[in-house]
Parts: sequence; structure tokens; C-alpha cells
Amino acid sequence: MKFDDECSRKVKKLWGQLKREGGATPLPPVEDPMDQLMEGIFSNYAAESRAHSAVSRIRTTVVDLNELRVTPVSEIVEIVGADYPMGRAAAEELIRSLNSLFNRTHKMDLMFLTKQTRKGAETFLNRLDGLGAYAKGTILQRCFKAPVVPVDVHMLAFLRKGRYVPAEAPVEEVQKFLSSQVRDSECMSFFVHLKRHAAAHAPRKPMEYQPVISAPVAPEPKPVLPSKPEVKIAAVVKKNDVRKPNPGKSGGRQRPAGKARASSRR
Repeated sequence: MKFDDECSRKVKKLWGQLKREGGATPLPPVEDPMDQLMEGIFSNYAAESRAHSAVSRIRTTVVDLNELRVTPVSEIVEIVGADYPMGRAAAEELIRSLNSLFNRTHKMDLMFLTKQTRKGAETFLNRLDGLGAYAKGTILQRCFKAPVVPVDVHMLAFLRKGRYVPAEAPVEEVQKFLSSQVRDSECMSFFVHLKRHAAAHAPRKPMEYQPVISAPVAPEPKPVLPSKPEVKIAAVVKKNDVRKPNPGKSGGRQRPAGKARASSRR
């Protein structure tokens, strides 16, 4: 995906405007990547404070994360509240991510990532089926101090509507583009300002929910039924497959014995 010079110019102008508005405090670091994974998933659709409250309710309701990963999506939606923005989308992403983590490590823990390099942690997170780009970005940002600008659904809608980015640009590419438009030391501040600004100015319904997947899944081929000509051919073959009477056996027409002897004399 190519972002032209006009996109770059508009983003830098927007960043200057947001800095003049001020009032946004950088977010503190997070020690446990699992905590940020859960809050990152829910803050994709709401403010960090509301996502934190939702995750706290989930934590106090279930026994542990192993129980959470097998909890029905409908129950998670009920726990966080039916009024949570796109709560079902967040619940589905959470369940898929936790199950993918369990299938890979056979445990519900991400603390081992803190002993890896930032690149190693990013590689592992990219392999978690169902984990969205925004949640990954927040983990790298809050737990590994990576110069990333995560883009939630409201930010993406705002940027597309204002033509700061191409309408067809995927969120992963938008995050990389925004991160390249500001200094590394400004990525966190830019993210906080932009998230707050987009929450107030994004369209009411920013985007339709589409389940998060790691790679495109091809549709299952429909079963191929035999066509009518094939059925007819099979019927003809069966009809013609009738044994003709053998003249040498009983039941068929036989040449009279006398004529046979006479013919042999000649």
C-alpha cells in the first residue's frame, strides 16, 4: 500500500494541530503482556478506562484464564455489559487469541515474551490467530516501549473519512505509516492525542465488524453433483449392457445338425 506525499503532509499538519490542543497524558508502561492483550482487545472499541473496567469484571467473574478461553462469547458479552461498544467483536477476538496461545504454548501466560527481544515478541504475536493489529500494537507499545502508533476502529474511520490515509489501506499498513510520520519519542503522545480526537470526531458507526483472522480463508468448495448428461450416459450403458444369447448354448437359435454335416462334406 502506497501513501502519497499528500497523506504525509496532512498527517503532519494534524499532528501539529493535536499538539497545540494538548491535554493528553502518555500512558504508563504495563509489565504483564497478558494484561495488555486483554485490555488492548477491548480498547480497540472504547477508551482505555472503559476497557480496563471490562477486563476487571471478566477477571473477577472467571476462575482463571484457562476457564475464560472456553467461556461462550455470549457470556463474556453479558459480563462486560450489553452496552459495551462492539462487545461481541471484542469477545470473539479474545477467545480466538487465548485459544491460539494455548494451542501454541499449552499455558495461559505471556511473561516469557519479556525475556525476548522486541522483534521476537512481535513475531510471536503475529502468529497468534485472531489477535488484531491494534491489540498487538498496544502490547509492543506499553510492554516493550516500541515506537508504534496503534490504530483503533474509531481512529481508522476518522483517518479514512478525512483522507489522511487511502480508504482501502489496511490497519496494519496505516499503523506503520503513522509511526513513520513522527519521531520515535513522539509516537506515544501522537497515539494518545489521536485516539482522543478520533473518539470525538469519528463517524457514529465507524465500521462494520468483520472477524479478525490471521490469513484469508478460502471458502469450502461446494460438492459437485453428477450432471444430467452423465446420468443419461450411465443409464444408456446400463441399458445396453445386456448379454446377447450365445448361439452355441441352449436358449439360442442353433443350426440344424443335418445342414451342418452337409456343409462339412462339401
